[in-house]
Amino acid sequence: MKFFIIIFFMVMSLSLSLSLVDALTSVEESALFDIFVEILEPHQEVYVGEELFVAIKLVNFGEAGRIDVFLEYEIWDDSGKVVLNRKETVAVETQVNFIRDFHIAESTLPGSYIFYAKLIYADGIEADSQHSFDVKAVDGEGNYWILFWVLLGFIIVYLGFEFKKFWDRFLIKIRIKKIVKGKGEEGVY
Repeated sequence: MKFFIIIFFMVMSLSLSLSLVDALTSVEESALFDIFVEILEPHQEVYVGEELFVAIKLVNFGEAGRIDVFLEYEIWDDSGKVVLNRKETVAVETQVNFIRDFHIAESTLPGSYIFYAKLIYADGIEADSQHSFDVKAVDGEGNYWILFWVLLGFIIVYLGFEFKKFWDRFLIKIRIKKIVKGKGEEGVY
């Protein structure tokens, strides 16, 4: 009896192994995807309220042909909390490269963040990639200088208009004096 039980388990094990090999072979023949994300050097530090630009590359290492894949993007803070989530579907034949922009909300706190992208295809098979970046606070002192220069410009323009009005009135008074003086001399002769 013990012999039959061992043979039964060996046959079942072989059958299960063959089923697993068949399943993996069919997935490999249809598609095998990978995803790569990169935040280029100048954008690895982004300020609150700005756009984060991410280069995304999808590669089909399996059978060539147009396949729709589902993409999910997330931005995580340093505690793992999702602060942004976006989804889309993209068609891929062999390889697709593109850039997506993500708005960093004004309410985002400064700190380290992770951009995470997940590709889902063929009945739920997943590939993912991530890249870190930093969010910086907008320097308030710089905003005051901009405000100062804008106000100074408005003041200069305003004073320019006021000076022009003053100058025009001054020239009119001089002309009136010349006219009055000229008429006064005519009456003497």
